[in-house]
Amino acid sequence: MDAQIRNPSHMSASQRSIALDVLKGIGCAMMVIPHTGLNIHGYERFRIWGILAPVLFYAVSAITASFQAHKYPPRSFFLTYAFLFLLGFSFNRITDPGFLNEIEFDILQFIAVGSCIIYLLERYLRPSQWVYLVLGFASAAAKPLIQSALDGAAFPGANLIVPPGIFPIFPWMFLFFLGLFCWRAENRFNLGLGIGSTLALIGLWLSGYPLDIQNKEDMSLSVFLLCCSMLFLSFYLARALPKLFNNKRLMAPLSFLGRNSLLYLYVHFPTILLLKHFRIVHRIEFINTHPYLIWALALALTYLIMFALLPLGRIGWLARVFDFIPTWVVMVALVFGAGFFIPNIYIVQLAEVLLGLVIAIFFHRLASTLKKQPLPSTTPDP
Repeated sequence: MDAQIRNPSHMSASQRSIALDVLKGIGCAMMVIPHTGLNIHGYERFRIWGILAPVLFYAVSAITASFQAHKYPPRSFFLTYAFLFLLGFSFNRITDPGFLNEIEFDILQFIAVGSCIIYLLERYLRPSQWVYLVLGFASAAAKPLIQSALDGAAFPGANLIVPPGIFPIFPWMFLFFLGLFCWRAENRFNLGLGIGSTLALIGLWLSGYPLDIQNKEDMSLSVFLLCCSMLFLSFYLARALPKLFNNKRLMAPLSFLGRNSLLYLYVHFPTILLLKHFRIVHRIEFINTHPYLIWALALALTYLIMFALLPLGRIGWLARVFDFIPTWVVMVALVFGAGFFIPNIYIVQLAEVLLGLVIAIFFHRLASTLKKQPLPSTTPDP
């Protein structure tokens, strides 16, 4: 067991799956806090979770892409993620009905792009973990350099490269690179880098350096160090405590979220919108006094809705409809067409929610269809 902890490449398929699902599940659960966005006094201090929520989510996505690079040929992999990229715009429209005015990478587009970059590196170059460490720090450091070079110049697609886009490649790609480093390096390096990042952040605070800790949009140095601290220490704990992170019964709720993260994305946000629409926080004084209860309520409702929806994916005749590529081409057309042909913005939002739920429930059918001929490999797929 000790050798397995030090070297994750020796972990069994079940160990990999549970540990990674739990880490991704933690990232999913954290999304509730920033997405709630309550307009009450003192809520500002919780905005930092909006920065930390994607940290584990993106890191695990990179590890998953690395596994797939050794199992699936380029055509099936890139087609799968191309559909995810396009279908993911349904979530963009739920969160921002006017997203087409300025195309940006939201969470699903960035997962698709980041995963494709990792796939190419893994399949054709297979760099060591140290290369990924350098790439991680370099992609974050490149952000201010590119911004300075652009000098405020605006051009189509600029938000995809650097801030103020939602998730531009620079700096957010660093989480994909560092995620692979964390998974492959000896765990003592994760501990050392996690402590180092934390001490550096404390040092900035003690020196009077403006932390700007809430600035997710432009990712200050302090935000970068905070993300690194969480990432390195989370992976250290996951590998140092395998009996905890691989405990199926104890970790079942988080593992469930991690395994069904796409469905969680499309369920939790509309659930939060409904809670805000009915002003639950303001109508129930106890929740208003203790805002963390709204997070618990949102999570509980999300779980219940997910459990109710998942059986739809096991209805044979219905599931088989989504085994065909033309079905998904039509889904892409509906995702983009809803905004053009439906004049009412709220009906568009509802349509995208329904489309998103269908996408999340049946997307594994598309992935299975495209990946029917895996490459010969001993590397387990998470």
